[in-house]
Amino acid sequence: KDLLSAAGQSNLSFTDKTFQGGANAFGTLQLQQSFKEAGIDMQVKEMEWADWRKNVYGIKGDFEITIGGEFDYISPDRQLYNAFYSSGSANNRHVNDPALDKLLVAAREELQADRAADKYKEIAKYLVDNAISLWMPQGLGIVATQKWTKGWFWQYSAGALFERNYMDEVYIDKS
Repeated sequence: KDLLSAAGQSNLSFTDKTFQGGANAFGTLQLQQSFKEAGIDMQVKEMEWADWRKNVYGIKGDFEITIGGEFDYISPDRQLYNAFYSSGSANNRHVNDPALDKLLVAAREELQADRAADKYKEIAKYLVDNAISLWMPQGLGIVATQKWTKGWFWQYSAGALFERNYMDEVYIDKS
């Protein structure tokens, strides 16, 4: 609050556009309260699922921020290249970073899976270190599955895969 005041900033506000039910997940309410304590008003607007996905994965990107999760298992290349390459098909953040583009192309061109995974880890670190995209740490969650369910790792969905606490783990299908 003091830093904002010293910078001459007050009455800051923004809107988090999330999907239905997103306001009560992903630490959204806790984050909203923390912003409030710092003197920042964060409004939360829940959108229809299809509209939210169009904003997040389409070029539209007409939101100030979005707090949400992703529930499918897409490749690191598709997740990162489309979202962060300067002319990526889902670059709704309007990222234009030649150094990042070079990292993304190098990872995309690497055919050896273990070396590619290392390149994706480097990209994930770059995204956080340069504040291009920030991931909220995942809180405690309890997940139950049937004992015969194999090969499903709930923590490693596309959204969680590159969270700060999982940056050192990348899954690439080698089949």
